[in-house]
Amino acid sequence: MSTTLEHLARWARELQPDAIPSRVLERARLQHLNLAGAVRAVAARPLAHGLAAAGSGRGAARLVTGGSASRRDAARLHAVLGSWLEHDDWLLFGHTGAAGVAAAWAFARGHQVETLLAATVAGNEVAGRLGAALLLAPDRERGQLVVPAVAAATVAGLLSGLDAPALAQALALACVGAGRCSLREQLGGDAAQAQAVGAATVAGLDAVELAGAGVQGPIDLLDVRGGLLDSLSPAPLRAAFTGLGRAWLSQTLAFAVQPGSPYLQVPLQAVGEILDRHVKAADKRLRADQIDHIEISLGLPGWSQVQLAQQHTSTDPTSLVRRLPQAIGLLVSEYAFGPAELSPERLEARRDSVAEVARRVEITHSWTRTADLVDHLVEVAGPLLVGLTNAELRAAGAAWGRRSGGLRPPPPALGEALAVLRTRPDRLLARLAWQSGDLADARLEELQLRVGADVRLFTTRGGSWRERRDLSIGSPGWPWADTVARVQAKWAGTGDPAAAVALMCSGPADDAVQALLAG
Repeated sequence: MSTTLEHLARWARELQPDAIPSRVLERARLQHLNLAGAVRAVAARPLAHGLAAAGSGRGAARLVTGGSASRRDAARLHAVLGSWLEHDDWLLFGHTGAAGVAAAWAFARGHQVETLLAATVAGNEVAGRLGAALLLAPDRERGQLVVPAVAAATVAGLLSGLDAPALAQALALACVGAGRCSLREQLGGDAAQAQAVGAATVAGLDAVELAGAGVQGPIDLLDVRGGLLDSLSPAPLRAAFTGLGRAWLSQTLAFAVQPGSPYLQVPLQAVGEILDRHVKAADKRLRADQIDHIEISLGLPGWSQVQLAQQHTSTDPTSLVRRLPQAIGLLVSEYAFGPAELSPERLEARRDSVAEVARRVEITHSWTRTADLVDHLVEVAGPLLVGLTNAELRAAGAAWGRRSGGLRPPPPALGEALAVLRTRPDRLLARLAWQSGDLADARLEELQLRVGADVRLFTTRGGSWRERRDLSIGSPGWPWADTVARVQAKWAGTGDPAAAVALMCSGPADDAVQALLAG
């Protein structure tokens, strides 16, 4: 009987481009264009040049900073730059793109675009399943470096020609070498967090090299009790590894059209919409001193991230991508929130106005929005949650409480009592009783990241502006044509995005990567 890693490796090795649904390939193409836009936006920053200078300077892998380097150095550079401002993409069950796409670019030479895309999809599916298994882990998001490490190992292993047994060993070695990213690193400085993602990417490439040389890893570490899954989560979801080739996690890819945590992009976009409406109505911008206060109501993922960020100070100006009040302050000051506005010079110039607005932002928890997210996950992705017990759910809650220093949302108001009843563990488990436990039975094409926001901005003249949003721009459920247009605009610069997309359809992969990075 094969282990889970052997099963994953065998499926990835046998995956052919013509077996991948067109809608999945389309998202993988946009994934490459999106990450290229993210790395190009910061390619002139000192961080980029420092990483490039620290590399060997020798090798055939293309660099966004110009020239070429070794595969390890190129993959590290692009993974760091892509994840630095959280301007990349994410599956709804884990960040795979910065590492997987960076590895694909590093190994592009000698391959066709079709092969590159198939390897990218395989990386999403394999690493995304690991992320899905850790859905209830206390260190979600980029703290789980095992996800990008496995994405990089999958893509690099396929493109370097490892057979299925060796690829399984590479996945095991990548899990061992992935490392951890502490909460302090996640919230205190995004350059440090991005460096951790870069190191995990390199760990994945190293694992491929070791496996190719015959080194073996703990091939059963996803199966044994007390193994990797149990060490990272009090309630691992083992149904995540089902449905390969029938359930495509790549369908859930979301694309960040602006920097920032996915949980905080919706309220930021809602405030941006209010600012735009004010300009249309009054024919002028709303100044910081004209804002009395801003009320924002969020579900548990966004609210908890805001509260956790407030517990940790940071000297890194780019930490605004996780600090919602300050991000809103910058948006109000600049009427834009992008990599250019997050430069140290611009942030220093706007420091006082950012702080002035941030002090007027009031953030509360919405039990209704939390219940909506839970209901949606159970309804659409119920097979993933099969096998959970009441004890595991309580253990997951306790683990999160310890991680957050006992942080808990306030009790619900009377009007939100029904939302609390719907999220009780016993009721959730009863709703899962009829589910199959096979991810292929989940309705992934309907899955959305329901982390919306209710925003009300009050002016000093006594007026107010409201905006309610359920989805982030560029996420599943958002109009696809608009997502494509925004990603193309993000990449454009001096290049032709339509031509870059066309190159990502067929032909030599190295030519496509060169066009993506150089424009």
